[in-house]
Amino acid sequence: MANYVKSCHKFTDNDNRVEKSLRTQHTATFIWLARCTELEESGFDAYIPEFASIVKWSRILITPNPKPKEWCLHSKLATLSVSNVPRFSLNMSAIPPLYLVAIKCRDPIIRREAITILEEMNGREGLWDARLHAKAARRWVEVEESSAFIYEGAQSAYMEMGPLMRMIVDGEVRVPQKIPMPEFLRVHDMDLRDVTEGASGTCSITWRTYPNGIHEPKMQWQEILHF
Repeated sequence: MANYVKSCHKFTDNDNRVEKSLRTQHTATFIWLARCTELEESGFDAYIPEFASIVKWSRILITPNPKPKEWCLHSKLATLSVSNVPRFSLNMSAIPPLYLVAIKCRDPIIRREAITILEEMNGREGLWDARLHAKAARRWVEVEESSAFIYEGAQSAYMEMGPLMRMIVDGEVRVPQKIPMPEFLRVHDMDLRDVTEGASGTCSITWRTYPNGIHEPKMQWQEILHF
């Protein structure tokens, strides 16, 4: 990225977006490769600054360009839309990194901001659908945080609908506990399958957790997600 910046004689707004896109993808890839051979989810807690940077750069990427004349043809084609039709691009840019932040960063503020940006994008990058993955990420956060509240003694806990994504615990708004979240309360994996398209799509989710420790048998269950 540094070499790319140095090669730009005049750093335009489009150059800035390309740089932020590269940084976003590079950072997400770095985090994933650093953790891909480890079983414990708690290891992701060491990358809070990197998760925050991905969110910051992604916010820049979805902000409308004030100078369209500087856009290259690739940028124009990647953001074409008609009325409320979701944008589509063959290139992956922000959706996979934001989804990684939403499911692997246990800081409640950072992961909620990642979900918010996904919901605002209303787009698709290859097979990555922002609307679907935002909904799946919301459910991931709800599963983890409601489990934490119930473990602390609550009778019921769920995430309310709406942009704030507040947790309602025993009828009251409660602030989620900051990291570290106990390992046995974390979701380790989730599969999205049998996705149906349309204004009101559905998909099948398979969840995997290790409530008795990562070296013990996993707990697995399925849900139908509406998005």
